[in-house]
Amino acid sequence: MQVFSQEQTTQGLVTHGRALDLARQAAVKQHYDIEEYSLLSDGNDLSTDGNEWFFLYVCKKPGVDCGFAVTVNRTTAAVEVRSLP
Repeated sequence: MQVFSQEQTTQGLVTHGRALDLARQAAVKQHYDIEEYSLLSDGNDLSTDGNEWFFLYVCKKPGVDCGFAVTVNRTTAAVEVRSLP
């Protein structure tokens, strides 16, 4: 598990677009090649409590537990990248 703290550059909550950018940047910093993964999204990437954005990436090539998840806190813009088990 890796946590990256980012300062929020705008006032208010982190938007979906900004959160997705932060998630991609954090994944690249963790040496994930984004081109090798697909983002699984149904357009509702917000956690049930509304505090975090959650993005799940899976390998484009078939593999067991091949992927990673990224959460972005909507208030602090803190980013966490976790590999799948």
